[in-house]
Amino acid sequence: MLKTSGQTIPLSADHKPDHEKERKRIEEAGGHIAFFGVWRVVGILATSRAIGDLPLKVRNFINAEADVVTLDTEEQEADFMIIATDGLWDVFTNEDATQLIRDNMGSPFLGSKHAVIQAYLKGSMDNITVMVIKLYRTDKNS
Repeated sequence: MLKTSGQTIPLSADHKPDHEKERKRIEEAGGHIAFFGVWRVVGILATSRAIGDLPLKVRNFINAEADVVTLDTEEQEADFMIIATDGLWDVFTNEDATQLIRDNMGSPFLGSKHAVIQAYLKGSMDNITVMVIKLYRTDKNS
């Protein structure tokens, strides 16, 4: 996610089991989703795409198929990127997370740490990892 000229640009979409496309794929593979605090693939995994979880992957209930976004950060005049786990995104919108980091950009480390603490205080029930990458533009005139 980037912040440019006051605009948030999402660079990914959640792969949650209850999203229509994901639910359909899981059910066509013979699986189901169940609600245990959050929607879960066969009552186990709260995401429908993952690198591990071989028993679910073998039956095609989950996959590791990536969504790839390519973006020229200089063309977008991007200031920073947030890479975070579900624990942040479950309790923050893209815009709110971006503003939280923007307000704490004096130190990207402190911005990340602050975002983790705020997600926890908002009741996140998932793992919370946040990394902020400060982007610098090159001078095209040199």
